[in-house]
Amino acid sequence: MRSECERLQIADPKLVFLAPEHLFRAGTDRMAMPEASMKRITAAVKQLSQRFPEALIIPGTLVWLDEAQPIPQLFKRKHVARNSAFIYAGGKLLFRYDKQSDAGELFEAEKQVAKFVSGDRLGVFTWNQKRFGIEICLDHSRAVLRDNLEQRGKAAVDVHLIIGSSVANKDSKIAARFGGLVVHTDGGDTKPSHAPPPLPNQQGPRTGVWKLKALAI
Repeated sequence: MRSECERLQIADPKLVFLAPEHLFRAGTDRMAMPEASMKRITAAVKQLSQRFPEALIIPGTLVWLDEAQPIPQLFKRKHVARNSAFIYAGGKLLFRYDKQSDAGELFEAEKQVAKFVSGDRLGVFTWNQKRFGIEICLDHSRAVLRDNLEQRGKAAVDVHLIIGSSVANKDSKIAARFGGLVVHTDGGDTKPSHAPPPLPNQQGPRTGVWKLKALAI
């Protein structure tokens, strides 16, 4: 990243690394990893963030067992499962966003010992004096970010981040301001487009960066 910025003569670069949903998962037979595994992965990402303080690093999502939050025995399950995006900058955890929509986050066998619990935090944070909004996959299909901003009477964000696993870009559900950016990375794309067509992009590659020229809330 640094060498490319030097080649382009960018003196003070600010970079965003955004990976798709489920970049890290427990395995082929289960989705949710133990909390200890989540902590090892995020510790490694924190170290990477320390090496690249000019970058906002979002390593996709991790489905993990929040062992500090057991489900009441009434539900006959042991743990809360979350699908989370951990956002690092300058070697620090800047923000954590928990997916708010259940799109089959757990395999059937896992549901015997864990229950997916959706987040309820507004997916908005500030970095480099810009307001970022974030959604995970089905959240975007349900316009979670856009609706939450409208319900709270808050302005559109400067940058709308979408972490996906086969979710289409939907122009009617974009939460970025006029002139802002939409950044989408999707695990369902096998051949990401380096020059994505204008939104709406329902059929082509979902991964790309768009500057909004006519869309805003």
